[in-house]
Amino acid sequence: MDKEEQFYDLLAYIAASAKEMYIDPKVYAPLRLLSVMLRLLEMYMDEEGADRDFLREIQKTVLENRSLLLNDREQFGLFLDRLILKIAARNFS
Repeated sequence: MDKEEQFYDLLAYIAASAKEMYIDPKVYAPLRLLSVMLRLLEMYMDEEGADRDFLREIQKTVLENRSLLLNDREQFGLFLDRLILKIAARNFS
């Protein structure tokens, strides 16, 4: 899939997710957003200058912790806090 196809595929996913978030219980919204994050990571991974090690670390962290929402919501919240801080620290370093 080329970049343009990936872009429109992601747009469609976001639009469909917005519709589902409108209908589904709001608890699913974080999972949808994490799915968008994973897709963005995949799209950017091969870009010149991308910090691939950092992107893979974020990807691995999301994949390992997203199921916490269904098993341990408190831990899921703590995972999101750590994820935000990790990305912010990278952004402002």
